[in-house]
Amino acid sequence: MQLSNQKRLQELRVGPAPLISESTFPLFQFYTLEMNLDTGLGWLDELKKLEKVDMRYRNHDISVSDCSWMVDNWPRLTSLETLPKA
Repeated sequence: MQLSNQKRLQELRVGPAPLISESTFPLFQFYTLEMNLDTGLGWLDELKKLEKVDMRYRNHDISVSDCSWMVDNWPRLTSLETLPKA
């Protein structure tokens, strides 16, 4: 099943659910789906019902142009959660 075909999708979490270690710090997944314009984000332009995107548990950068594209192409988007830059 292709992600771009999920036209009724409202929430998308990229990467695993957070795993908590003994020290209570979240563990991050380094090999996850990258979601940026350089790696094919544009193929997801049909996900018009998407309201929430959670990318906190992936170790990839997202640019201002990637965020702008999401706002322009996903009109219902109200929440975009990413990992803050260290």
